[in-house]
Amino acid sequence: MPNYPRMFAYATGTFTIGVIVYIFSGIFIPFLERPDWIGTTFMVAYGIIYASVTSGIAKRFIRKSLVSFGFPYILPPIIAGPAIVISELKEEFATVQTQITFGVVLILGAAIGAYLGIKAGHKKRAEFIEQAKSGQNHN
Repeated sequence: MPNYPRMFAYATGTFTIGVIVYIFSGIFIPFLERPDWIGTTFMVAYGIIYASVTSGIAKRFIRKSLVSFGFPYILPPIIAGPAIVISELKEEFATVQTQITFGVVLILGAAIGAYLGIKAGHKKRAEFIEQAKSGQNHN
């Protein structure tokens, strides 16, 4: 049975982290408009940042979860949503194409991070269980 309060806590924490990441990285938004390699580099960096943060959250959730299910796949729109909405409300981008690309990169990066976090969380949980079993055998 899923632990709904824990899921709610992770979802609200993820939303908060998404807002914080956007606030602190918002100064780099103007670089995304550049058509050269600098714009591409900053776009990829945003994807990597969101992948990293989501991976850490997903890994921690799975590692501490008793049942294995795909809750971390709900996290990408929760973490990327604030950045997409706030950048649209503040009219950060000159073109709609850049706004869409930004949203796709954030959600794709966060989805990749969730996938990798789930895999890493399963591995850590298996190691923890194995360590606990071997610790019981030595006593």
